[in-house]
Amino acid sequence: MKLSSTTKRHIESRLTFDYRLQFLQSGKNVADYFTEFPAMKLPCVVLQEISLMSLTSSTPDEFGILFADLIVKLKDMKSGLVYNDLDPVAIKLLSIVTSAFRESKQYIIPDSRDPKWPWPSVLTCTDVVEYYKVGLDGIHLIVTPNAIEAVILWTSLYHIFNIEFHKSIRKTNQFFDYILYRKTCVDMEAAVKTLIKKLKIV
Repeated sequence: MKLSSTTKRHIESRLTFDYRLQFLQSGKNVADYFTEFPAMKLPCVVLQEISLMSLTSSTPDEFGILFADLIVKLKDMKSGLVYNDLDPVAIKLLSIVTSAFRESKQYIIPDSRDPKWPWPSVLTCTDVVEYYKVGLDGIHLIVTPNAIEAVILWTSLYHIFNIEFHKSIRKTNQFFDYILYRKTCVDMEAAVKTLIKKLKIV
């Protein structure tokens, strides 16, 4: 039986995905990973990776609609939220959610140009235009001009590298894991469950 070109590409992607998984499980570090798989610096390849992990097949545009809706609901629901109304929708939602949970956005979008902690983070950069560099372990090689894409990439790195959430942003991580991937965990924080229920996210 002759396989279609689409089926062949899917099989090849799956084999490469399995090899990357084995590579990480062998104890290689983040620098080794991006050296071995330079294509993983491309946002489109990382998005394909999370699709292969069966996390989501939704597009940044689809999530943008969801983010905008959640911002309206959260602003109506809670007072005293700290955010910049001029920020892109994804960054604004991050600010609002961390503020709602009384967590620090500093662990997600650090002021430092060279954060050394192992958790995923997003660097906001300005040249002629604003863009974002996403990474972890002080290695920020995934570059995108799209803030929504940057937030998706930030959450995806936790799953690709199998990293536990930082205790200081645990609620925010759990919330975004749910709205992006519909992932729940047995130890989900009560505050996250309550907010998801109030927002009627299904």
